[in-house]
Amino acid sequence: MLFYVGDSEIRKRLSEYTPGSTQNLQGHGYSRVCVQLFGMTGHGKSSLINSCLCVAKDVKYRNVANSSIANTATTMMRNEFKLNNAVYMTDNRGITKLTEEELFEISAQFCQLRTTGEVMWKDGSKRNNEALIKTPKIQEIIVPVFVYSAEYPSAPQTFEQYEAFIREAYNMTDLFPIIVLTKCKQINTKELEYKFRQLGANHVVRIENYTTTNNQRNPEIDTNILKFLEICLEEADQAIDLKLGRDPQQEWSNKVSRLNNMIKEAEERKQKQEKEDEKKRYQSTCILI
Repeated sequence: MLFYVGDSEIRKRLSEYTPGSTQNLQGHGYSRVCVQLFGMTGHGKSSLINSCLCVAKDVKYRNVANSSIANTATTMMRNEFKLNNAVYMTDNRGITKLTEEELFEISAQFCQLRTTGEVMWKDGSKRNNEALIKTPKIQEIIVPVFVYSAEYPSAPQTFEQYEAFIREAYNMTDLFPIIVLTKCKQINTKELEYKFRQLGANHVVRIENYTTTNNQRNPEIDTNILKFLEICLEEADQAIDLKLGRDPQQEWSNKVSRLNNMIKEAEERKQKQEKEDEKKRYQSTCILI
């Protein structure tokens, strides 16, 4: 297997990484980094995790994240995969329409209010309050990643939803999501890259994932994956640097309170709308009578 110059050095840095080490930050209290992957259903999140595990550890490709050959949803759970003792990748349930409820659930995950297991898009406020009682106070840095298939149509209204995700990711993690464009081998992605950068993304990378049917190692793909992982760790340390001097417990509590207030306001709007709809139905019935 022939690697591009620098691959072995990047792989060594990945294997030896501890939070803060890319900037020589010490005494910050953060013990692990969680690279959280989000994306629409079938866009390649699980394949990206499989590819990262394969390349970072320089081992034979295995479908450990249970990715699908077709563009269908296979991940309904929130699963965690270990890159090294301090770095984990989290595969989340595929987003369907990026509704308000889905966005609230994603924010709850950014706030560390969810462990691994089944992902549900409803009753977020109730589950948040339950989670507050038992949430482990892990000093963890979240690096948000949004996986997007270049084969997917990019309608203007769709990007309005992505803007909401990118904004919320930044509010909760102090980092703009890293955008990973997949399935783009034969596609010009300059317009896509521009659109995501306009929404605030600092990093937009192109990666062709390895899959169960296409897992022959390729030096260029390996290098792109290693560079993506290096960006993740650099972003994590940037977040640590930003958080120096802050009270992490107070910051966490503020973000959870903000999230629960958002959910409460959304529930109140929904109840108000339901009452208005009921009133209109009643008035329509009276007119018919």
